[in-house]
Amino acid sequence: MHANARNAWLVLALLAAFGQQYADAGADAKGLVLRVEIVDGSPLPYQPIRLRMIVRNAGSKRLGPLPRLENAATVMVRGPKDEGYRPTERPLLGLGVFTKQSERLNQSVACYLEPGEETSLALPIAFALGADARKERLPLFAEPGAYSLNCRYETDNRAMLFLERIAVVRVEEPRNDDQRAYEVLCKDPLLVAALLETVRPPTKELLSKIEGIVESFPKSSYAHQARFALARFYLKDNPIYLGSHDEHGANVGRVELAKSADLLDKIILNPGERKGAYYPLALIFMKYADRPFYDVNRMSGTLIDHYGDALEWLEMFPALINEPRMRFPRRSDLYKEYLERLAGRKYPLEADTKEFARFEQDVWRAYRKIVPGKKVQQK
Repeated sequence: MHANARNAWLVLALLAAFGQQYADAGADAKGLVLRVEIVDGSPLPYQPIRLRMIVRNAGSKRLGPLPRLENAATVMVRGPKDEGYRPTERPLLGLGVFTKQSERLNQSVACYLEPGEETSLALPIAFALGADARKERLPLFAEPGAYSLNCRYETDNRAMLFLERIAVVRVEEPRNDDQRAYEVLCKDPLLVAALLETVRPPTKELLSKIEGIVESFPKSSYAHQARFALARFYLKDNPIYLGSHDEHGANVGRVELAKSADLLDKIILNPGERKGAYYPLALIFMKYADRPFYDVNRMSGTLIDHYGDALEWLEMFPALINEPRMRFPRRSDLYKEYLERLAGRKYPLEADTKEFARFEQDVWRAYRKIVPGKKVQQK
């Protein structure tokens, strides 16, 4: 993620958390309405969430250019015992798999919304920030209870206008295996932090403790969190973490790839009641652990249908636009028809660079107006 975007998130959150007053644009200023959804159900303590923010043009006129949610959304949290709101940590996109491709397209495709159109973004949120926002990372949900999330979309940074919605998340009381796993986690903040991460791999020193969660509490919803942490560990030497999209796992042995794929397989095929904020990331990581399995099971399609606005998937989608041109065996045409529906014309397989750039921009323009669960309309 660009440093300026990360800094903007932090500044906006800190100003709001410490009492800076803004004029609320509301739905009346421009006809924009902000909705907030929690994706995949309520969490337990020490579990992250995925928060979907949806901006809709409820007015009668075309609006734009509007700030992209990636750069203009902030989330603050107030727990059951908190007196005020605290900023949350901006999701990490600094590793190799996330190459700022969405930023490139956002710069070339302005956001305009016709009446009735929407744009959305689903963010994974795992940590709140303490008094020293640059150093102190606190679990978002450390105990059961009702938490308020103050969700804001800055519509005009010069006039300091924003839309605001409060979402209440009820963190449930752990039971049975969940309760026993939670008791272990309460005693080990480093282990909690490793399980809350959505991208960074855990350290080798924590490996046995993470494995212990899986082995001791296999029916717990924390077990999938631990499996995902282990999968990240076994992929840590893959180009996914080194700034390359080499899908062959050049720096990872077959054993490590197989271990990671097996762990991800358990998460993806048997997600349980709580898929968790990391579920779309498990799908994405499978692309690097076992690409044939990823393709055969149409996992890109699952991401498009259910997590198409996930912050991490938005970084991967531009590569999918380019795949038909590359003519990869087995997958070059998997999503060509879908891309053609988005752009409203045939895929330019033999096109020059400028023509393909226009097609890519048309696809991105249409794609960013689809909230997961809604059908793509033929132009």
